[in-house]
Amino acid sequence: MYPIYLKPKIILFIGLVWPMAAFASEMPKKIKPDQEEPIQIKADSALFNEKAGTVIYKGHVLLEQGSRRLAADTLTIQKDAQGKIDSMIAKGNPAVLQLKTAPEKNLGYGEAKTVYYIPTQSEIILIGEAKLSQDKNIVQGSHLIYSLQKRRLVSEASPKGRTVVTLQPNTPTIEPLP
Repeated sequence: MYPIYLKPKIILFIGLVWPMAAFASEMPKKIKPDQEEPIQIKADSALFNEKAGTVIYKGHVLLEQGSRRLAADTLTIQKDAQGKIDSMIAKGNPAVLQLKTAPEKNLGYGEAKTVYYIPTQSEIILIGEAKLSQDKNIVQGSHLIYSLQKRRLVSEASPKGRTVVTLQPNTPTIEPLP
């Protein structure tokens, strides 16, 4: 098979390359941000109105984009003149979402009767029995606004109820507003 004088070199080569190959296969692959992933939407029905720039999905709506998920009864997407998403309005009982607020953070979860997503402002607005949670910390109110870019949460005052915040022990504290 191989001449006897090559066997030590082959064994040395295999001994060096094999662990390197195993290490390379365990190296994390570059993860694309969620906004660079394709959007997939499943629903019972869809109504496309190209002239108005709207798409309305109805019935068991599920939107997925990377780690982002949105489940609702209805989802209305409004596009601008260039065909980019201008706004998304999800309605449900409740509409439920999950997303990463930052790559190093765990998934966050939210729910409300109505969820608005405004990509140009990088904001998610939850209205009606709104709730956001991450790592068992919970913020509840009738109207929550979360800025993805600023990583800032506002619970607006409402005659319909007070803001309730539940913070778990031994979790990072809420960062003060700038």
